[in-house]
Amino acid sequence: MCQRLFYLEVVDYPDDAEDTGETDPLTDDEAEPVVSLHAIAGVRMKDTMQVPVYIHGHRLTALLDSSSTHNFIHAELMSRIGLATSGANLRVTVANGDCVPCGVEARNVAMQIGQEDFTISCFSIDLDGLDLVLGVDILQTLGPILWDFEDLCMAFWQNGRRIF
Repeated sequence: MCQRLFYLEVVDYPDDAEDTGETDPLTDDEAEPVVSLHAIAGVRMKDTMQVPVYIHGHRLTALLDSSSTHNFIHAELMSRIGLATSGANLRVTVANGDCVPCGVEARNVAMQIGQEDFTISCFSIDLDGLDLVLGVDILQTLGPILWDFEDLCMAFWQNGRRIF
């Protein structure tokens, strides 16, 4: 007879009818920011989508990263281009579980990609080899997106126009 080993993980969820006294979980707006491991390490693979963007007249290279929850800008770059900031005092979770400090946040930052104008918020963190990471925070505002990773392009509709 063969012995078998099973792993069973059990999680107790409180009964919805009971008042457990616990606070509600974080809402989406309060969720802890997450940055992908590739983004923070500055790993540029041949199939990563990067676009030139302009903020305050400075040309930056942005990684489009659907694995990052928010937008992130290199901490040194944030002060060098003169973005107005507010204290964030957060820790950003890297996809591998590590946490990195997040100094400040810049809100309502005007950004141009090609001829299109966008407004973003971004957190400052130390990015290795990248200027800016554009995450789900901006991508979700674009609506349905057509991604082509072979030609490294994307298309979406904005204000009744197809943006490519």
